[in-house]
Amino acid sequence: MSTSSPAGKFGAKGLFGSYGAGIGAPLEIAVDVPGVQCFQLHVPEEKDMTPEWAKRVKELIEPRGIKIARFVIGYSGADGDRYDTPRKVLETVGFGVPNHELRQKRLALTLRYLEYGHEQLGVNDFNAHLGHIDPSNAYYEPTVKTVQQVCDTVSQWGGHYDVETGPEPFELLRDFIKAVNRPDIFRVNLDLANIILYHGVWEPVCFLRNLIDAGIEIGGVHLKEARPTTIHPSLDQWNGEEVHPGTGYVNFPLFLKTLFESGYRKELVVEREVLGESGLVKVRHMAETLTWVYSLCRDIEEAFAN
Repeated sequence: MSTSSPAGKFGAKGLFGSYGAGIGAPLEIAVDVPGVQCFQLHVPEEKDMTPEWAKRVKELIEPRGIKIARFVIGYSGADGDRYDTPRKVLETVGFGVPNHELRQKRLALTLRYLEYGHEQLGVNDFNAHLGHIDPSNAYYEPTVKTVQQVCDTVSQWGGHYDVETGPEPFELLRDFIKAVNRPDIFRVNLDLANIILYHGVWEPVCFLRNLIDAGIEIGGVHLKEARPTTIHPSLDQWNGEEVHPGTGYVNFPLFLKTLFESGYRKELVVEREVLGESGLVKVRHMAETLTWVYSLCRDIEEAFAN
C-alpha cells in the first residue's frame, strides 16, 4: 500500500498505533486525531490474528479514509522481546538472537504476520528491530538468511521489510544491509529517539546523512524525541529519556529539510512511548506533535517550491 506523494510534497502523515495489545496510540481513540492520514500499526497478539480483528480495524479506519501504511512486528510472551536495557535488546529482540530454535519460531510467526497483514488489511510494508547483528557471532549468517527469506516473501507483492534503527552502530547496520543484498526491498525505518537513547553521541541528522551518503534507502520515519544524559552510553541503562518533540536533542526542522532534500516522499509517523501515560494523554500529545509536523512540512515544501 503506497503512502508516497507527488514530487513536491512529503507523503502521508500519521501515528504509530495499536489495537487491543501492543505499543502505540490506542487506535480507537487515535483515528479521530485531526490530520491523521495513515497508521503504522503494531501487529496483533498471535491469538488475535483473525478475520474479526482485521474487520474491527477496517471499521475504524475505512470510514475516515485512513490507510495502514505498515505493520510493525514484535514478539511477546515469556521468550519475547525485552526492552529493559540496551543489553536486553541485544539478547532478546528480533531475529538476531543466539537461539536458533527461537529464531526459526519467530520466522514462522513473521511469515504468518506478512500473509495476514497483506491478505486481511492490504498491508505491503513491514518493519521490525533486528536485535544483535555482529559478523563475529555464529548466528550472524543465520540472521542474514532469515531476513532474506522475509524479504523474498514480501517482494512477491511489491512490498518491503525495513529494519528499525536500534542498538546497531551505523557501520554494522550498513554492512548487514549489504550482506542481506535485497536492494529496494530491505530498507531502514529511521527512529529519531532510538538513535539518541542507544548511542548518545549520535545526533539523528548525522545518522540520516550517513544513510544518504551510503545510498541506503529510507523506508519510513518515526518522529520521536529524546534527551541524552551522557556521551558515554552503557548497555546497562538507557542513555536518557524520551521527551515531547521540540524539547530534546532532535533538530526537527533540519532533519525534515535534509530528509526532503534527499528525495524522501513517503510517510511521516509520530511515535510516542513515554511510560505511565494513559491512552488519552498519549494521543493528546501525539496530536500536538502531528500539528507541529504539518507546519514544519508546509514551510519546507513551500521553500523548495519557490
